[in-house]
Amino acid sequence: MGCIALPSFLILTACGGGGNDVPSTDDTDTTAPTVGSITPEASATGVARNTAVTATFVEDMFSTTIDGASFTLANATNTTNVSGSTHFNEVNNVATFTPNSDLAILAPYTATLSASITDLSGNTLPTYSWSFTTADGTWSDTNLLEARDGFAYKPQITVDTTGNAIAVWEQNSSIYSKHYTISSGWGDTALLETGEGLARSPQIAQDATGNAIAVWYQAEKGSNGPNTGIYSNRYTVDSGWGEAVLLETDDGLAYNPQISLDATGNAIAVWTVQNDGGMTANIYSNRYTIGSGWDDAALLETGEEWADFPQITLNASGIAIAVWYQNDGAAYRIYSKHYTVNSGWGAAILLDTGDGNAVFPQVALNSTGNAIAVWEQSDGITSNIYSNRYTVGSGWGAAILLETGDGNANFPQIALNAKGNAIAVWHQENDTAFNIYSNRYAVDSGWSEAVLLATNVAFGYNPQIAIDATGNAITVWGQNDGTAFNIYSNRYTVNGGWDETALLETGDGSAYFPQIALDSMGTAIAVWEQRNKISPFNIHIYSIRFE
Repeated sequence: MGCIALPSFLILTACGGGGNDVPSTDDTDTTAPTVGSITPEASATGVARNTAVTATFVEDMFSTTIDGASFTLANATNTTNVSGSTHFNEVNNVATFTPNSDLAILAPYTATLSASITDLSGNTLPTYSWSFTTADGTWSDTNLLEARDGFAYKPQITVDTTGNAIAVWEQNSSIYSKHYTISSGWGDTALLETGEGLARSPQIAQDATGNAIAVWYQAEKGSNGPNTGIYSNRYTVDSGWGEAVLLETDDGLAYNPQISLDATGNAIAVWTVQNDGGMTANIYSNRYTIGSGWDDAALLETGEEWADFPQITLNASGIAIAVWYQNDGAAYRIYSKHYTVNSGWGAAILLDTGDGNAVFPQVALNSTGNAIAVWEQSDGITSNIYSNRYTVGSGWGAAILLETGDGNANFPQIALNAKGNAIAVWHQENDTAFNIYSNRYAVDSGWSEAVLLATNVAFGYNPQIAIDATGNAITVWGQNDGTAFNIYSNRYTVNGGWDETALLETGDGSAYFPQIALDSMGTAIAVWEQRNKISPFNIHIYSIRFE
C-alpha cells in the first residue's frame, strides 16, 4: 500500500506490507529480498503428511509475483510438482503453499521460491529452496471385508495411483469383489460371474485411473474338469463391473490365469492349458485393448514339453514381459518373452543356466522397461533362489544366486521401482523351521546379501513384497506361532533398513495367504483369509491399511 498524504497538522504517514501495486522505480533500494524463516525447517524429518509449507520474508513483497508458478513443492524422488494452492499474507509477508491432498509417506520433498519473486522495489529474490522428509505410515485396525457363511479363499488386492483399491476372492465356488475409495472406504460386495461351474483363483489388476480387469478359471456345471475356461470381467470407474467374458475356447483344462494392465487400461492375460488328458501343457495369452476388447487367445510358446506357471507384467507404456517354466526334455527351465505394442511378442529366451529343475518364476517390470525375474532352482540337493536382470538395449544378463543358505529356499517374490531398485523375498528352511529372507538390488551396486527378516519361526511362508518410488517397501507373510497361523509384516526404509517384525492381526482363527499392494503415495493395503474359530466352517476375508 502506498503512503497516504495527510493534512499538515497531522504529520505522519501510513506505509508497509506487501501489495499488488506496480513495483517502485525508486532506485534507492537495490538490495535483494531474503527469506527469514521457513516451515517445515530445512532437512526436517517426520513431517506430517498434511502439512502446509510456508516462507516468511524479511521485507514487504510484491504479492502478484508470489503464485503457483513461483512457489512450488516437488516430490524429490520423481521431481513431480505437488498440486496445491498458494497464498500470500501481505500483513505478515508470509507465503503459504497448501497441498490439495496428503503428501507421500516417508518421501523427500523440495520447496522452491523462484527468482521471479520481487520486493516492492523490483529487486528479485535469489532462488531459494529447501527440503524435508515426511513421516512414515502406521498400520490401521483390521477390517472385515465380508461376513457371509462359507469358505472365502485366497484374496488378491490391487491399488491405483491415488490409493483406490479393488479386492477379489473366491467364495463358495464363485468370484466376488469389493471396491475401496479414499473418500468412502470399502463399498458393497459384488458378484463377478453367474456361471454354474466352480470358479477359482481370481487375479486382479488396475490401470492408473482405477479401471480394472479380473480373471479366473471356471469349470463346466457340476465339475472341476476336465474342461475349464478362462474368464474375465472389467471394472470401470464410471460404470462398475460389466459381464463375465470367456477368453479362450480350448477343450483342455485351462488354469492359473494372470493379468496385468498398462496405464491406459490395455491388458494382457496369460494362463496354462492342459491337453491330451493331462499329458501336455502350454502357455496361452490374450490381449485386451481399449475400444476393441479382447483378441483371440494365442499360443505363447511352441515347446513340445510341459510348460506351466506363467506370470505377466506390463509397464505404463504397454511393454510386457512374460515368464514361465518349461521342460526341455532334461529339466524344467525358466523362459521369458518380451512384448512391445509395435512388434508384438518376441522370441522365447532362456533365463537360467543351471542343471537342476527351475520353477515358480516371478517378474517385475518398471516404467523405463528394465525388469528383474526370480525363481527357485534345485542343485540336486537343495532349492536355491536365483535372479536375472533385463536392461533396455542389452536384454537379459546372467543368472545370479541370491542366497547361500543350507536349507531349501522356495517361492520367491520380487518388487521393482522406477529407479530400478528392487527387493526379493522368499521363505527358506533352517534346521526344523521355515524363515523369511530378503535380498535387495541397488542400481549402483547390484545385489547385497540375504537378510533374515523373521527369527524363531516355526513355519513362515508365502512372503509378498511391494515397493514405492522412493525405495521403501513392505513385506507380509503367514507365520505359525505354535498354536495358529497369523499374518506378519516388516517394513524396509531406505535410510533405516529393515524394521522389527509386526503382527498385523490378533484374530483367534488361523490366517493365511496375505497379499499387499502399494500406491504412488506409499500407502498400502494388505488382505488375507482368516478362519472363524467359533464357526470353523466359515473363512472370511480381512484387510488392513498402512497410511
